[in-house]
Amino acid sequence: MAYTVGWQDIEEGVDTGLSANAKIREGFTNTQTALNGLDNRVNGLESFSTGLATPALKGASTAASQEPSTTNVPLTVEFGAAQNSVSDDVMMDVSGVVTFNKQGKYSIKVVLQAARHVTSQPASLIGIRWVMNATQLNSSRLVALSSDDINVPFEETIIVDAAASDTLELQIIRDSAGNDSGGLFSTVLNASGWASSPSATITILKLV
Repeated sequence: MAYTVGWQDIEEGVDTGLSANAKIREGFTNTQTALNGLDNRVNGLESFSTGLATPALKGASTAASQEPSTTNVPLTVEFGAAQNSVSDDVMMDVSGVVTFNKQGKYSIKVVLQAARHVTSQPASLIGIRWVMNATQLNSSRLVALSSDDINVPFEETIIVDAAASDTLELQIIRDSAGNDSGGLFSTVLNASGWASSPSATITILKLV
């Protein structure tokens, strides 16, 4: 009968020149060496993974609300002050339009706070879409606000393969199938030490 200890096979009744205890010790040593090597490879992989994304831009709107003017009229979502310049991988103007200055893959995450503050009205329907170079990038999203004083958080992350000078914006719309009300609203929390909830935030990472 053969026994495997670590990476070494020990054949029962065959003298390898080592005592049983020495064989066991050698087997454990071989096993520990292999595990240490595996740990090193895992640590190297983790270090490599953390270098796959580089923070490029982060913004948050300071507006109390962002509301379309009426139904079927889109509004570009803004994310606070203009950031970065043509020397950076990506930049954003004050209206919320993102311009990619360098070709590459980018991860874009947004968090929106959709809400309405009217009474005794039908449900409002807030459409959400990405627009790249004036063309819709993907399918539309929809947030239905069925009653007044309702707040619905919306979060989405997309990956885009951008060329230099490509532009990207996020638009919302009050669809005419619903009531002409609703948009994005910030909320100030009364709890001590808690930050407010902006109407919209954006985080962009450049993927290596």
